[in-house]
Amino acid sequence: MIEEIESGELGIMAAAYSYGISKTTLVKWRRRYEVYGIEGLEVQKGNRTYSAELKLLKSQLPSI
Repeated sequence: MIEEIESGELGIMAAAYSYGISKTTLVKWRRRYEVYGIEGLEVQKGNRTYSAELKLLKSQLPSI
């Protein structure tokens, strides 16, 4: 689908309509693909987790 848009075969609205998704969803998917490649389109399971080190660093930052 994204390749069809990139090649000019389909516009964003036409692609969203033909695949039964919203324009917003398609734009998000396209952006993820551009930034992360095919891995960016994989289903994400659960919330992201942060390392104990990162949590500690954040707790040491001054509050705004």
